[in-house]
Amino acid sequence: MPGVSHNAPEWRLRVDSGNALWVPTDIVPTEWVRGSNVEVGWNAYANHAGGYIYTLCPKAKMDNCRDAYLPNGATGATQPQTDAYMLCVWTCFESNTLEWVPQSQTLQYADDPCTYVETLAVTKTGSDGRVWRESPIPDTAQVTNGNDGRCSWDAVKPGGG
Repeated sequence: MPGVSHNAPEWRLRVDSGNALWVPTDIVPTEWVRGSNVEVGWNAYANHAGGYIYTLCPKAKMDNCRDAYLPNGATGATQPQTDAYMLCVWTCFESNTLEWVPQSQTLQYADDPCTYVETLAVTKTGSDGRVWRESPIPDTAQVTNGNDGRCSWDAVKPGGG
């Protein structure tokens, strides 16, 4: 994605709730305006088809989960505390699914911002009512065995890319 720096960050030691963590010093959280359209991306190192969905959990809510279920920090937690914390965080993410910008899917090869095409976005609704997008690169079985998948070239928008 344009504008993304791949330089290695500098690190510092931070002590939080009794835990020592190495954290990057130069990361500034991105602030998004509610309702705005934002470019995001993901990488498929091994293609198993399927799909993707984007969710967010506000940091304050994650901190609340930590404070409620990990009073002695992550390394001092019991298994039931860890399980309760993970359920709290998972529930937070699942309750904040981002909406898709209609017909907005681009396929890019490797790290080359000049090698991309717009593809036809296939949006599906899961049994839980959450909306996700089908991967634009189906696995072989999806195409050759008559399943849902389309070859990537068939999904390229006419005139796109």
